[in-house]
Amino acid sequence: MKKLDWPQVFACAVAGIVGGLIFTLVMAKSAVWAGIIGISAGEWLQAGAAVIGVFLTVQGTLWLEKQNRKRERKEEQRLMREALGMLKAVLPSASQPVDAEWDLSKRILMTQVHYEIVRVGMESLAYARQNYQVRSYNLWNSLSSIDLHHAIRRERLIREENIVRRNGISENVLAISREQIEEYASELIQPVNAAIKALSEERA
Repeated sequence: MKKLDWPQVFACAVAGIVGGLIFTLVMAKSAVWAGIIGISAGEWLQAGAAVIGVFLTVQGTLWLEKQNRKRERKEEQRLMREALGMLKAVLPSASQPVDAEWDLSKRILMTQVHYEIVRVGMESLAYARQNYQVRSYNLWNSLSSIDLHHAIRRERLIREENIVRRNGISENVLAISREQIEEYASELIQPVNAAIKALSEERA
């Protein structure tokens, strides 16, 4: 959509108002118009004032609506930045193997944490995107890539998170759960970083 030239719009609005006032003043000249077509000067004056009033009301309403939409857009962008920022912060840790020298219980706990923080990050992003209107191809492409990776692994990740929360899982079971979360997090790092960059370049 072409960006409005607001100085030009303002100039047109002023010209319209001035023109309306001149029209009203001319119509008010009883010597010119009174009785010519059966409408008195007072009626012409009232009609002109009504037209100007409607014009100003409409313009004022449109301006307020635009300002409200700007505020809403900024809030939507803030939510997107926070959700993407959360993912950017947690993905590197989740994508790396846990310390092999830790005992099994500590490695299980850290794996549980990784599953949870990545899941919460994705849920936050889904919430932020509910009413967000994407206005750039780069952002759309990055978010689509995130969606694709998530769709491919979603069901498996749910199962693995449930498994890793069970009591008494073995080293082999933990290794499989670690592999899934590490691969998933690794796949998301690039599109998440790209989405953050694209969002910063997107207009309000």
